[in-house]
Amino acid sequence: MAIAFDGVNQYLNKPSALFSGTSGTDFDITFVCWARPDNRHDGYIIAADNGSSYADGWGIYTVGGGKFSLRFESSYAIGTTTYANSNTTWFHLAGVWQYGARTLYLDGASEATNTSNRDMVLGNADNFYIGNSRLNTHFEGKIAECAAYNASLTAAEVATLAAGFSPLFVRPDKLVGYWPLGGPYAPDNTDLVGGNTLTINNSPTSEAHPRIIYPTPPPAVMVAAGGQAVRAMHHYRMLRCS
Repeated sequence: MAIAFDGVNQYLNKPSALFSGTSGTDFDITFVCWARPDNRHDGYIIAADNGSSYADGWGIYTVGGGKFSLRFESSYAIGTTTYANSNTTWFHLAGVWQYGARTLYLDGASEATNTSNRDMVLGNADNFYIGNSRLNTHFEGKIAECAAYNASLTAAEVATLAAGFSPLFVRPDKLVGYWPLGGPYAPDNTDLVGGNTLTINNSPTSEAHPRIIYPTPPPAVMVAAGGQAVRAMHHYRMLRCS
């Protein structure tokens, strides 16, 4: 099952940093997720920030014109693809953040980029959200299969995820968090690899999960110090959740 958010006050969060680091120029991170916005609106799908300002924050969100955007501090890279009100389509989204470039991917293809240099101290982003941000810009719609990587995924790796493969198949050694938000392996708020279980705020509901290919039987994931998954089971059969 995915999670459905009402766009008013429902979200998941944890008041701690997913990433460590003190340098503002040496970082490579990726957020990925599936999202099905109900209508055109301003709403954060997945985000991290310092709880009080744009500094050292980033996220993926929808804008009122029915487009997707990548946030990095007070700047952004906005896509051109639009969705309609009363939308019923699932979209795969990925954001890659580096000092010299940020890229938003939509359904496995590059959707928007920004190549200005931008410092971000990852350890300062000590609030993590699904379905919201510090701005209380709540998402209206469904979210599933969120993951955070301590690496910049390649275009080919993003395309693999957009094809419906679980993040457990793509660079599992670099995962710092994976929240299927339902599916066969975990409750709605559980981090399958990093121990970052989220607080559920105001009782969002469960909805049908997008069609995903998982390892099965349930993956044996070993968690190292710092919460990074260091191994995922490689003996598997294909299991789909739809």
